Amino acid sequence: MKDALEAAGAVSHAAKVPILELVQELLVAVRPLWQQWDLMSKLDWLDCLAVRFWHVFESSSQLFSPTLSSYFETSDEPCGLLHSALHHGRSGAAVALVQCCAARVDWADDVGRNAVHVLTSSFADRVTNPGELEYACRAICRAPHAKAALNTHDKAGKTPIFSCLGMASRAPDAARIVMSTLVEFGADLGALDQGFDDERCYSMNVLDQAVHRRLWPAFQMLVKLGAWRSSNVDAVRAFLKERSAEDPDAAAEMTTLLCRQSTVFAWSVALDALTVPTVGVPPDVLVIEGLHSGSVGLPKDVVNELLDLKSLHLLPPSVELGRHAVHKITRNGQSFYFKERPELPAVEFAVHE
Repeated sequence: MKDALEAAGAVSHAAKVPILELVQELLVAVRPLWQQWDLMSKLDWLDCLAVRFWHVFESSSQLFSPTLSSYFETSDEPCGLLHSALHHGRSGAAVALVQCCAARVDWADDVGRNAVHVLTSSFADRVTNPGELEYACRAICRAPHAKAALNTHDKAGKTPIFSCLGMASRAPDAARIVMSTLVEFGADLGALDQGFDDERCYSMNVLDQAVHRRLWPAFQMLVKLGAWRSSNVDAVRAFLKERSAEDPDAAAEMTTLLCRQSTVFAWSVALDALTVPTVGVPPDVLVIEGLHSGSVGLPKDVVNELLDLKSLHLLPPSVELGRHAVHKITRNGQSFYFKERPELPAVEFAVHE
């Protein structure tokens, strides 16, 4: 089949037959044979056709749509074939089916997986050429109904972006292309896992799952894509602490990026920079009781900046707020305000509760 298409292209060039006419004639000639072919023969034909005449399909796909669409007896047939093309890594066939055969990317199979689900699993594992992978990803994500497909949960309770987690470890370059393309076209990084295959992952977003499963490559990619969506601060910070022992530079980079994405995360990091643990407290650490943080220690440099050590009162206020002294200390870009003898100390507790 491939040889025949190569020969047809040579004939077109030698006889100066317009390439559009030649492709149309090939499509018409093959139509009677289509229903006799098995699945792989159909994929071979579409793949070879699209790859051999890629520039023609890219610029004139609508011209061939009526003829190619007539190959199919039902509207679901090209959709099922699209899933097969993606599963077997046939990018040319997949693009041809989407662009010329009205294959819907939001059509779901028996387990609720649409074309984007298949794209992020089987297809990305089989296509090793980065340019080919990115072209096919973009063609699928640009298709009608793709926006809904990007964020649809399958029957296992997962949107397509969750399939990228494991891929990031076994095929990082492919995962980077697929994840960035999905996010560019509207994949929701805050979507929650609604499946029960692992109850510990239920209602986690994709970043929290990367942390839970200790998937460092996926975690890094997601953070660079701006994936913070009300994630678990304590779990993320514990994971970064683990990784800093093996990869301190990367862990520091991730921490910086997350501080830009989340004020809650930045506050947590800054609070750690301001305080020290109270276990085995050295004599030069001042222990204070926080309303929400419990007992924390203020190291010597913070105490010297904050208090008059003789009177244990705040130093002259650095901020003029209200009728009482308020002192501001800044760490990691976050400001902390210490107020001496607040007038209504129970109000904050009441509002918080």
